[in-house]
Amino acid sequence: MTNFTDQPYTHAEAEYAEMRRLLAESNAAYGAPLNWTFARLENWRYASWDRTADGFRRMAHLWRDDAGRLAAYAIIEHEDDSLTLQVRPDARAAEAAMLDWAELRYRDERAALEVMCMAVDEMRAALLRSRGYEDRGPAENLRAYDPARPRPAVPLPPGYRLADLTALNDPAPYIALERTAFNNDYIDERWFRAKTSAPYYDPSLHVIVLSPDEVPAAVAHGWADAPTATAEIDPVATHPDHRRKHLAQAAIVEAFARLAARGVRVAWIASGPEPNPSNRLYESLAPEHTWTVHVWGKGLG
Repeated sequence: MTNFTDQPYTHAEAEYAEMRRLLAESNAAYGAPLNWTFARLENWRYASWDRTADGFRRMAHLWRDDAGRLAAYAIIEHEDDSLTLQVRPDARAAEAAMLDWAELRYRDERAALEVMCMAVDEMRAALLRSRGYEDRGPAENLRAYDPARPRPAVPLPPGYRLADLTALNDPAPYIALERTAFNNDYIDERWFRAKTSAPYYDPSLHVIVLSPDEVPAAVAHGWADAPTATAEIDPVATHPDHRRKHLAQAAIVEAFARLAARGVRVAWIASGPEPNPSNRLYESLAPEHTWTVHVWGKGLG
């Protein structure tokens, strides 16, 4: 029987590389993103320009197996977010100890602990139920796509054209696109410089649609992992001034084509749960599978 030993997250680069590899390899093995996608971890680690090293250390905790390999880790994306458990397929037995740690860790900080669980993950759901957690409903949709699947070209309005981040000398117009689309002032030049410093960032997969005046109007940002032939597209967004022109759809189809050209066999896209309007777009792109992630909660008093 394998024993799992927990240890603090130190925020070292080598440790981060282990965490990313666990996500890419485990999701490929599962055949579904039961864990975070690696692009989400890239954003967590690099796009949070104002977070200190101590702040990062408070947000994650690791478990290793008898051989010293990273087996699992618990992580939150922002200070008040639900907890997520990232676990290798052969290390599911560590989840009970992970919840033991989490309930103790947050007992004096939160009235309740919320944990994410994919609806098809019966093993985790049974564990959570046995510990007094309740299913509080859908929190996210995840879809898997074959990027090489033939899809009709999406016509762009006159004057619009597809490009990528290599076409921009000045990032300011792109920053304005995301800041406005997501109504988020945190998205600024510091955010952009941090995000694009991620080790696996590739500007040629950062697909954009340029408006007739050559301003970024929509984006579908691809992230690829060559060893597992998997990818994620995140974010997808359209500037409010350019919506209802199928620009995001065109950007996603172009991102699929670029990922397929690199040998990617599956690409994942996350969205809000129903009735989030983005789900209509993502369903129109013919996903191979759609999963729902639920949030489970338990009082810690």
